[in-house]
Amino acid sequence: MKIFYGICGEGMGHGGRSIAMIERLVALGHRVTLFTYADAFRLLSGAGYEPHEIAGIRFHQKSDGAVDPLRTARLFGQFLSERRESLDLIRQIAIDEQPDLFLTDFEPLTASVASSLGIECVSIDNQHRFCHPLGSEFPLFLQAYGRLTGKFVRHWLKRPRQCIVAVFHDCPESRHYRPVDALMRQRIVELTPSEGDHVLVYARRGLGRRIVEAAAQVPHARFIAYGYEGPPADNIEYRPTSEERFAQDLASCRAVVCSGGQQLIGEARYFGKPLLVVPIPKQHEQEVNARYARRDGIGDFCPIEQLTPARIERFLAGRYSRGRRANGVDQVLELLGIHHG
Repeated sequence: MKIFYGICGEGMGHGGRSIAMIERLVALGHRVTLFTYADAFRLLSGAGYEPHEIAGIRFHQKSDGAVDPLRTARLFGQFLSERRESLDLIRQIAIDEQPDLFLTDFEPLTASVASSLGIECVSIDNQHRFCHPLGSEFPLFLQAYGRLTGKFVRHWLKRPRQCIVAVFHDCPESRHYRPVDALMRQRIVELTPSEGDHVLVYARRGLGRRIVEAAAQVPHARFIAYGYEGPPADNIEYRPTSEERFAQDLASCRAVVCSGGQQLIGEARYFGKPLLVVPIPKQHEQEVNARYARRDGIGDFCPIEQLTPARIERFLAGRYSRGRRANGVDQVLELLGIHHG
């Protein structure tokens, strides 16, 4: 089967989730043509794939990780001015290669081309979960954010045949989507979890700095930190970015302290690791993820301004659900009607 796959390039989550699908589809003998940009373009290229670079929506972040609305608006204007050229590129390649199926991870241009050519398109993302209202356990501002995001999502992608939501948390059935578990890459699936003596830390920029500052004052715990290298501390080992080493450290840790990205939380839950989620300030989607971690009993969340050494110690002394989840890749393939052995 010939499959065209459009992937939102903003951040690492979309690309990381999509690689889990891509590597399985390729292993099953399908031909997959990729379209993406920015972070996902670099991630996929570094993983040995050859994606086509297209225009896409991006966010400009401040030093603390919060979104800069003015610069983001300029980037959106740039996307609008460049989108026609990318649409023409995707359409011409599709006319030449005649794909059987389009997949999209929150990437609208491939979905638009699929609609114009009358080719089946399926969405695989986590954003469509907002088409279902957030429950009363969420504060009112997040409920409002969820409603607005749901309206935006329904108009962002042009008429996919079905929407599959891949998330780490329990997700209600909805007429808007079919929920599956988070998508795991093969390097994650091949590892056997164990419980070592270290706590895995992952966060970047200012958030990473503030987490390691608090962790350095928890002398009875040992931390392995990725994403930010702070001042030397007897109980913290800083490690450079390495997907293989990171996966091994995740599988063997006793607990995780991290920002609120969907994919890492999903991988930690796949291994049954408790989490303390510290969302990036003013990134509401990360706040939603953090509260889902608490709601599902797999950990807790803490705003960065409330993070203290005592808060980390209380988390490490807590009891949380360690039940493992399935690999959502198998569930997606079943929904697509693709035999996977």
